[in-house]
Amino acid sequence: RSYKLSFRFASLGSGSSGNATLVAFNEYFILIDCGFSRLEIEKRISKLNVHPGQLKAIMVTHEHGDHAGGVYSLASKYSIRVIGTSGT
Repeated sequence: RSYKLSFRFASLGSGSSGNATLVAFNEYFILIDCGFSRLEIEKRISKLNVHPGQLKAIMVTHEHGDHAGGVYSLASKYSIRVIGTSGT
């Protein structure tokens, strides 16, 4: 059996003002970190023709605000699963 895997990555921003990366695996979307406000994330992913409701999960690498500042607002509005270590 042969499978065609398709991965895409898009940096939504990186730096002290916020970090977020959108990862697409076939038609599954995961956000790695969410250091921007919910409104800013919505704006940035809409430019990639992705709706926040399409996100399957948000993976938080660590608890600093520039990586996790918008997680609660985005996850709660769209019922998105949040993944992180127990310390995070």
